[in-house]
Amino acid sequence: MTNLDTQVGKAIHSHMWDRHITQTAMAPRLGMTQSGLSKKLRGDRPWTLEELYRAADALGCEVEELLPPLNRIRQYDPYDRCDLPRIRPPTLQAA
Repeated sequence: MTNLDTQVGKAIHSHMWDRHITQTAMAPRLGMTQSGLSKKLRGDRPWTLEELYRAADALGCEVEELLPPLNRIRQYDPYDRCDLPRIRPPTLQAA
C-alpha cells in the first residue's frame, strides 16, 4: 500500500497504545476483524475515510491527529497499486 496508509496505521496504533486499547477491542468498533485491523495498522491494506472517522471516534481524537503533515507524504503515484503499464503522453514533434 502507500506510504500514507503506513503512516496512518502507525498513528492509530500509537493512539491505541497510549489508551491501552487492543486490536481485539478496536477491530469491531471499526467494523472489521482483528486480522484485518492488523493488516491496516501495518499499511498492508488501505484505510477508508469511514474507517478513519470511526477510529478517531473510538480513540476520542480528531481525524487530523491520525493524518501525517503534508510535507511527510510522498508524491502520489496512481500506478503504485496496480500492474498496468504506464502510458506516456505523446511528444510533440517540430514541424
